[in-house]
Amino acid sequence: MYRAAQSLAASDPERATFLGNSSAALYMLRRYDETVSDVDSALAAGAAPAAQLKLHLRKARALVGTGSLAAAAAHLRSAIEGSEIEEDRATLSKEAGGLERAVEALSGASEALESGDPSRATELFKTATAEVGESDLTVARIGLARAELALGHVYTARKLAQELVETDRANTDAQMVLSQALLCGGSTDQALRILQEALRSNPDHHLAMRMYKQVKAAKSAEDAAVALGRLKVEWSGDGPVELHVSGDVAARVKTVLAEDRDRPARVNFRGYTVSEEHKKRM
Repeated sequence: MYRAAQSLAASDPERATFLGNSSAALYMLRRYDETVSDVDSALAAGAAPAAQLKLHLRKARALVGTGSLAAAAAHLRSAIEGSEIEEDRATLSKEAGGLERAVEALSGASEALESGDPSRATELFKTATAEVGESDLTVARIGLARAELALGHVYTARKLAQELVETDRANTDAQMVLSQALLCGGSTDQALRILQEALRSNPDHHLAMRMYKQVKAAKSAEDAAVALGRLKVEWSGDGPVELHVSGDVAARVKTVLAEDRDRPARVNFRGYTVSEEHKKRM
């Protein structure tokens, strides 16, 4: 509707108004790239000074929604220089400062998670989320879910990831975290289903594909072992899957997998380890 009205606008200021309204609707739909485009067009068409604050903030928040925090902060800093309204300058400065602190917190959180300190990562991801206020900082929410999973808080991680997936069914990163949480909770079938959905919408995502193959292999081993004896599958979300078994089940599972060429584990039982504790009992 707004786009159709633009062609009927009698002047640039009127067109700017239509574009501003369109950008607001697109932002509510989480169509962030289009939001940025319409805001830029509205500003170029000569949006009224009274409307410019909202437009600049909307563009920055849309950029945050795409994960471009540094670009969002840079835009606000540029907008401050072009604003002649002192109150607007103060608002833009406050928002830019929060984004810059969020960038720093996100960087520290990522480093903490990679270095094996999920507790610190959790704290910093929460800080980043708080700093951006009304913005949709999906990258921090995904990071928080990963940190919670690393802490062993499977239910919390699953809940966080599920909320993200329900908000955006095409968010492959959120789907991967949800699958990790489901697998760690023993829901292998659900984990596979989520990854299949992710690959349907994003078939070229190599990390999702790799994870899908790992989970499928875990499912194959699980199916083979269930008929042979007791089995417990554990996976931290990274590295090899651990099969905790008893007796000679491990060798027999390997044999079953080797005989079935359709199973991804194949002859060398690749990607699987039997824990040292269970090796002693075998």
